[in-house]
Amino acid sequence: MATKLSDRIYGMIIGGALADCMGTLVSYCPDIEVHSPYDALNVHIQVGYWTEPTTLWLHHALSDLDTAPSLEEISCTNVVQIEPSPCGSIENTETETPVCNCNCLVTASVASLMNFGDYSEVIRNCNPSRTSIFSCDACTSFCKLYASMIDSALHGRHKDEIINPIYYSNLVLRPGVLDILVNFRNTSINQLTGENTAYDALLMATYCFKKTNSFREGLSMVVNNSLAPKWAGFLYGQIAGAYYGLTDMPENWMDAVQDTISLSLVARRALYRIMPEEQSSA
Repeated sequence: MATKLSDRIYGMIIGGALADCMGTLVSYCPDIEVHSPYDALNVHIQVGYWTEPTTLWLHHALSDLDTAPSLEEISCTNVVQIEPSPCGSIENTETETPVCNCNCLVTASVASLMNFGDYSEVIRNCNPSRTSIFSCDACTSFCKLYASMIDSALHGRHKDEIINPIYYSNLVLRPGVLDILVNFRNTSINQLTGENTAYDALLMATYCFKKTNSFREGLSMVVNNSLAPKWAGFLYGQIAGAYYGLTDMPENWMDAVQDTISLSLVARRALYRIMPEEQSSA
């Protein structure tokens, strides 16, 4: 577990991008197992390119700037086309679990980072309508839960606290949402799908976070066992990155990530908001 806040913040941001890179590689080459961003060299794909999850996250993280870049300007690959996607605000007929698109969670971790230290503002700024055409109260519930988990990790709480539903019992959530932190305990990796829904992706990310003991181990597990590896991976990468910190990641992995300038900018802005005096003297 990382001890320094700066390590946790950089870990969250770079961790999400790394997971996006490796998850994208699995999406392109589903017949291979991926354990490093450099596995891209084995299939002649450029190393370190992140896609929609990181692009969308950066777009929202930088949206308050007067010169905020567009999605196309941020895109690492310059070919990513992102449109707000409709919320699947329906019930799963078998489990009565709300089905919402995974990208509704993207703004949640931005709220956790930019409102660090003010939990009421973290929750108030969980606004899934910024990434979905039709967002529902279930989308908002998933965002509140994910933002709270990220907030716990950024505050340096123990892993068992981050994934303990008791710590989030004060949240007003749709029925079925908090079940994520219960259901993963009584299942196996083969029973999970890691699909591109908020429930399935976050369930897979939480399972891999709990069942492994390092950022690298959990990342390999999540991207190689998910049907939507870059989305489930991105959620895992941010939670585990915030928990373990940047220093737990292989140094050459960080060197592989493309366009770290934009990612570092978000980290520096967040740290300046939290610790302006220390950042001014740095």
